[in-house]
Amino acid sequence: VRRRSQSHLRRGQEGTFHDVLASTATQIALDNNVDLMVCLTKTGGIARSLVRQKPEQLVLACSEMSSVCRQVNCSRGVIGYKIPVYLCKCPAVQSTCFNCVCGLLTEQHMEQLISLILKIAKEQAYCFPGNKVMIFTVENEGKANETAAFRMIDIDEE
Repeated sequence: VRRRSQSHLRRGQEGTFHDVLASTATQIALDNNVDLMVCLTKTGGIARSLVRQKPEQLVLACSEMSSVCRQVNCSRGVIGYKIPVYLCKCPAVQSTCFNCVCGLLTEQHMEQLISLILKIAKEQAYCFPGNKVMIFTVENEGKANETAAFRMIDIDEE
């Protein structure tokens, strides 16, 4: 039964929305001079789906859990980055806030987090000014109502 289900996946008859998103994103990245794909993830699932498409770009999987960073480092083409805990603290509930229900990470903290990640990526020569980066975010990761989205941003000269 397992062999049969895997052969269906290879023929494209079944697949998760992660696979569809990753395939679309890989094609867009090829067309738009993208240097780096950044995944903000709790489990590393979206990063693994991206590298299954064998993109030319490096995938930077950012998580607040060091175990996830270690796991994604085992995948070809993925580099795990541990998000500093002080960026993930939610002042409302005094707990980690990455993809939490309080929504305080949405705009203010998310932009701060992305700017920190891009600064580190530029220092490590993962991306270069003038090119683009794709940012993938996943809400309710691993649950039935999981949603994923991506956006493309230009890298500043700073």
